[in-house]
Amino acid sequence: MQEVLVVLVALAAITYLGYRAYKSLFAKKSNCDISCGCEATPKSKLVIKK
Repeated sequence: MQEVLVVLVALAAITYLGYRAYKSLFAKKSNCDISCGCEATPKSKLVIKK
């Protein structure tokens, strides 16, 4: 049972790292808007809702 949990945690970690690498490699480099969520968005464009 412990081996199964270890394998599941390892698979989850590998999946997460793969997802982050994919997003990093194939991210849009330009034409970002506020909804994309990337850090390239200037803070002045952000709208804070109260």
